[in-house]
Amino acid sequence: LALYLNARQPATATFEPFFREWFTQEYFPLVSQKMQRELQQRAQAQSNVFDSLASQFKGWVMGKTESLHASALYEFVMKQS
Repeated sequence: LALYLNARQPATATFEPFFREWFTQEYFPLVSQKMQRELQQRAQAQSNVFDSLASQFKGWVMGKTESLHASALYEFVMKQS
């Protein structure tokens, strides 16, 4: 079994394109949606109108620039690894 799995192992060069696709298309959108929900909950819980609007705005910006944030964070992760 170990020999079979070792023989079927994908090439190392395929990791980076796969990781980029996974990170930007699957992982980061889930993180972004969670952050948007948290910002919306924070906005509802705040009594100060300006703080509430700021949290709502941050969530809106995150939603509108999701792919830009995903690409930037991916590049940062790859530089750090």
